[in-house]
Amino acid sequence: MMPQLLYQRLEEFGVDFAVLYPTSGLALPRIPDTRMRRATCRAFNTFSADYFGAFADRLTPAAVIPMHTPEEAIEELEYA
Repeated sequence: MMPQLLYQRLEEFGVDFAVLYPTSGLALPRIPDTRMRRATCRAFNTFSADYFGAFADRLTPAAVIPMHTPEEAIEELEYA
């Protein structure tokens, strides 16, 4: 979770572009309460976009998408 350091070292690692997977966000889509699940996934995606935004030319975080219903998945995909 140090995007600037990772960004600076990508070339050293031989990586042109990195997709970062949200280990800390993996449990969020499993929250049973619908409102809480959707709110926490949205908050996590907003945070990730802001946190990694300055490095978007070489780093992108994968979004956390709740998929209990097709509607909630589509809504979060469109947002993300």
